This record gives sequence, C-alpha cells and structure tokens, in this order.
Amino acid sequence: MPITITLSAAPPSIPANGSSTTITATVTDYYGVSIGAGTQVNWTTNLGTLSVPTSETDENGVAEVNLQSVPVVGSATVTATSSEGGVASILIPFSDYWIAISSLYTAWANNGAPYNCSAWSPAASTVNAGTTFTQSANCNQAQLAYRQDRQQSPITGVIRNVGGPVPLSQVVNVTAQQTATGTKEQPKPPEPTHPWTQCRYSISYNGSEGGSGYYVWAMAADGKNGALTWNTFLITTWFPGNPTQYTFEGVTYYRGAYRATVDGSPNYEICR
Repeated sequence: MPITITLSAAPPSIPANGSSTTITATVTDYYGVSIGAGTQVNWTTNLGTLSVPTSETDENGVAEVNLQSVPVVGSATVTATSSEGGVASILIPFSDYWIAISSLYTAWANNGAPYNCSAWSPAASTVNAGTTFTQSANCNQAQLAYRQDRQQSPITGVIRNVGGPVPLSQVVNVTAQQTATGTKEQPKPPEPTHPWTQCRYSISYNGSEGGSGYYVWAMAADGKNGALTWNTFLITTWFPGNPTQYTFEGVTYYRGAYRATVDGSPNYEICR
C-alpha cells in the first residue's frame, strides 16, 4: 500500500546563524489515513545539522526533527524517508542576517552665522588712530552634522545603511575676528618751552616813572594792544644796545632792559 509523507517547517526559513526550525513529517496511507505510531522516519539534509537521524511517528503518524542552520547563505534540502516506504523533501532557506555596527558621522559644520556675540575687543577707541588691528568677539555658533546607522552581515561581510542620514545639532563657543582701524587720537606733544614764554603782557608803562631794569616783551611789528613799530623803538631806546631776539612758532619776540624817558613817552606794554 503506498505511503505518503507530508513535510512542513516552523519557521519555514531561518537565519544562517545557528538558528533552528522544527520539521514535521506526517505519514499517511493511500487513503490519507494516519499510519499511527511506531513508523521510523529517516532524516537527511545537505546543509545544516539535524537533531537526530531518525525519529518515530506518534499515534497521529507524526514525526519531528530539528534543523540547525550553519553560517552559509543558501537552502537546506531536508529529506524524510519512512520505514514503510514513501519519501518527501522540503527546502529550508538559510537567510542572511544583519547586526548593528558603528555608525558613520560627518564632521561638524557651521550652520549659519555666529550670534550672541560679545563686544569687539579691543575697542577701536583704545587703538591709535589709523592703526590697523584685529578685533575679537566671543560668540555662539550653531553646528550641524549627520549620523548614518549601518548593519553588517557576518556571513558575507556586506555592509548596508539603515535608513537615511540623521541630522545632529550642537551649539559651541567660537571666537570671531575682524580687521578694524583705530580711532584714538594721539595726545599732542608738549609745546616747546622757552624761559621767555613765562613772561606775559601785564602792565602799561608810560615812561614817566623813571628807572630802569624793566623787560619789554613784544612781537615784531605789532604790540599786543595796538600797532606799534617796535623795531625802531627797540633799536634806538633799549639799554644797553640792541634787545635780545627770539623766534617761537614763526613769531619773533624781543626782550631787553629799557631806560624810561621823560614825560611824553608813549605807552608801552612791559613785562615785570
């Protein structure tokens, strides 16, 4: 009487990483009736490892075996042969599988311009006018990078991306710089000094007081309070001899001892 063997697997495919599946053989007669317990089923496979080479049917005519995969991507052909006759085969795929590996990261790149910057330092007002220098400021800077997650097959070594790039963001402190020109005015150098500059126009002398020893301080050609021709006066009336001459910032000054004349002398400015 012909014997029929029907095979099934749960799960029908397994990763090629040592996972297992259970293969069930149902043995029936010509009429599809279970042959009952005690029939031996011999198992063979061309790939992977069977838990036992032989198993017996139970009262329902069912025999089972476990198949464990090996790290090879392919299909195992499992064949069952009963001691009463009949043979059947089933394909069990050993599929590739993936494990997570380290992600890839792009370098951080500035995203937009710096912001929340401090005042530029040093201030232009503290640097000499016309001097070119570099100013600095402390700022916040938004940055952007991307992470790419990956998986790798331990069977083939192939690496694949998982999803698309994932944006990452951060804010860092940066130093911004710019070129500036100083605006600080240089203090004027002290004006040249001369003992005579301490003598100022102070009083008028009309020549009636008599005496000598006064010092006259006057600009050439002009007096302070009026147009007086000092040159002639100084040369003819100063005592002794010609007065001392001093030029300061383009102005000529004369200084000397003057002997007063009698009434009728004009008013002159003198320095005590």
